[in-house]
Parts: sequence; C-alpha cells; structure tokens
Amino acid sequence: MSSSPISASTPRAVTGTASTVTSSPAQSLAKQETLLRATTEQLSKTVKTLNAKGTEQAAAPAQSQSSQQADGDKPTAEQAITELGTKYAGYVGSLGDKAGNRALTKAQEKTDAFIKANPNATKEQINEVAKKEFNKSTAAEYIFKSAVEKSMGDIMAKVQEAIDEQGK
Repeated sequence: MSSSPISASTPRAVTGTASTVTSSPAQSLAKQETLLRATTEQLSKTVKTLNAKGTEQAAAPAQSQSSQQADGDKPTAEQAITELGTKYAGYVGSLGDKAGNRALTKAQEKTDAFIKANPNATKEQINEVAKKEFNKSTAAEYIFKSAVEKSMGDIMAKVQEAIDEQGK
C-alpha cells in the first residue's frame, strides 16, 4: 500500500490480526487530534516554565553566570538595572536605542563587577550601586548626545548663513 496523507475524507482499509482493534478513519483522526492537543499542552507548559525562569534569560542564553541570582533576596545586576530602566523608560528612550542600550549595558557591567567584588553585599547596597551606575552612564550618554546635537545645530546654522549670504 502506498503512503498518502491521512485525511478524514479518504477512508483507508485497515488490516490486522485478531488481536488488533480496527478503527475507523474518524477514530484515527480523533486519536491524532488527542495526540496533537497533548503535545500542544506540553509545549505550553514548557513555555510557561521558561517564562517563569525569566524572559531575559530565555532571550539571551549567553548571559554570564555571574549575573544570575545567587541569593533569593538579592537582586542581580541585570534585575536592578532592568528595574531602573523600566522606571525611567522615558528618559532612557529619549537617548535613542543605541545610546540607551549602551548606557544600560555599561551600568549593568559595573554593577555586576560590584556584586562579584562584594558577594556579601545587601540588597540595598546592590540597588544603590545600580542606581549610581545607571545615573552615571545615562548622564554621560545624555551629555554626549547634547554635545552632538548642539554641534550639528551650530553647523547647520552656519550653512544656512552661508546660503543666505550667497542669495543676496
């Protein structure tokens, strides 16, 4: 018998021995549907488990072990900086994608270094260092962005002046 896709509209002849139970195409389709639902449920449970472990870890599996939470009540550098980034999302967003991500990454690296150097640091100390590093890195990016924008504004004003001078 040649193999063909299983279809509810195409009945198949079932052959077997006395010990096998014959099933109709509808029963076969029902079995496949049940198997598909069970597989879907299992995949759903797996996705929920991954989400419970943290969306960040699932999205970035190459994250270093040091940024994972060592103690249940202490935040990791990633958690502390992500919390600050969420709290001040408008400010970080005003820096632009690249500058905002660069600032958050730099702050996370500095906070992670503090956690490595001080494994017995308290939650408050970690959050304080995270806030300090967040403020430093975002301020640096803001100052750089402002200087670039001012320089570009000055250049454009000079260009406009030159154009106006030529038009007279």
